[in-house]
Amino acid sequence: MRGNLFLALLPTQKSQKVTTTIQQICQLLEQKYHITLIFGAGTPGKGHGELKKSIDQAKTALSWNKHFSHQQTLAFTDMAYGLVLHDVNAGNKSYFLNNLFNDLPKQDIEHMLSLLDTYESCNGSIKQCAETLFIHKNTVQYQLNKITDLTGYDPRVLSDFFTLKLASILYKLQD
Repeated sequence: MRGNLFLALLPTQKSQKVTTTIQQICQLLEQKYHITLIFGAGTPGKGHGELKKSIDQAKTALSWNKHFSHQQTLAFTDMAYGLVLHDVNAGNKSYFLNNLFNDLPKQDIEHMLSLLDTYESCNGSIKQCAETLFIHKNTVQYQLNKITDLTGYDPRVLSDFFTLKLASILYKLQD
């Protein structure tokens, strides 16, 4: 245990056994200490080199899980596009975000990204997005138009939404 990081080395290569063990640990900690944890799991390996690689993968999966997946356990191999995005060059990430957000205040960026997250979870439905946010659908339209005005990307156009989603992910990974 180091800081808020708990490392468990399990003598198995079966992912189901790892998942079962993690579930048992979670149940015990929840019952005894009333705390909830999330986990990242690396790939199995033998020897010092593979062990270090597995630990790095588990840390990456944990970070991705904390920001995006919100599951009890996320395996490195289940990170989908996170396998690529977690390791974007810091200079390229910064350049991309600065160009897209044009020096907007942090509060404005976070409000924009929150709206985009809700818009995505509602599959682009303005009505459902408005209901989820407890605002009028015209307000959602206004805020989406404002995103277009500020960034040059229209969230209602799929290719533009992809660019905004990518920016959202990269922005959140900066933390």
